[in-house]
Amino acid sequence: MIKIRYYADDLSEQRHEKIIELLNEIHNRHRIPVEITRVRAWYGPIFAFRGSIEYLSEEDAWKRDFCRNKDLSRNLGEAPSKIFKSRSGNLCIAGTVGVVVDGILQWAAVYDEGLDFLQRVLELGNPKFGVVVGELAESELEKYDWNWRNFAKRMVEKEIDLVMENPEKDWIVEVKQEFYV
Repeated sequence: MIKIRYYADDLSEQRHEKIIELLNEIHNRHRIPVEITRVRAWYGPIFAFRGSIEYLSEEDAWKRDFCRNKDLSRNLGEAPSKIFKSRSGNLCIAGTVGVVVDGILQWAAVYDEGLDFLQRVLELGNPKFGVVVGELAESELEKYDWNWRNFAKRMVEKEIDLVMENPEKDWIVEVKQEFYV
């Protein structure tokens, strides 16, 4: 089951309120479950939220959702510690928006990138992870001996990190590590 989680409170009160508003709209329009993990309660109580709210320390949320999460690392293209920790080692997950699949954080973005993601979900609907495109037919696989089958599949099949489909347009996120020359 897919749900969207917000690690509150964002550094900006205006963005914090906008994220909560978008989460409510997403829940109402698409029936996608939404939740808040409150790691920094800077702006007082949250009223009229359509999902669940839990209170955790930033360290506990980090250990549960970000630390040693291979799915998240793969989908982000790098270790979560490079994105969600400062150079001095301080955690920076307050303000993060994430997608949780079957209880495991699969993708996350901070600040305006997270806000943009929520606006896309509101426009397009349900996100899907690990969508395989270009499947190799079984009849084609039979042409190769067992040593070459995996190679042939890797050459034809591609797993897209995140896809949101809509009758009018699709939104695809494919994360790659930086290429250094």
